[in-house]
Amino acid sequence: MIKRIKPIKTTTTKRKKMPGSGRKKGTPNKNSAVVRLALDKSNYNLVQELIDTLNKIQDPSEKVDVILQVFPYVYPKLKEIEQLPEQQASEDTKITTEDLVILATLEKNRGKKKDD
Repeated sequence: MIKRIKPIKTTTTKRKKMPGSGRKKGTPNKNSAVVRLALDKSNYNLVQELIDTLNKIQDPSEKVDVILQVFPYVYPKLKEIEQLPEQQASEDTKITTEDLVILATLEKNRGKKKDD
């Protein structure tokens, strides 16, 4: 039978933070700045390193796991926008698929005119 050891309680008191103490808003973190500077000087390309690492992974599920872990750092979550009932689009302001096809055709023709 394994006997559990109780954790030792320490009697440290937490110091209260004084108003106005600490780093001021907008002041950069010095450690982060040093790391960024070192990476810039070494010509380290994080994006290329990530691509190379993903290309080396053979298992598709492992590749997806890596992508999902990195994804929040590349594409931050967008905040959901709530629409009030009076702000909802009326039928005449909604864009249909046909409208998108017309816009795409106009854009394509506009590109051809510039080439001529």
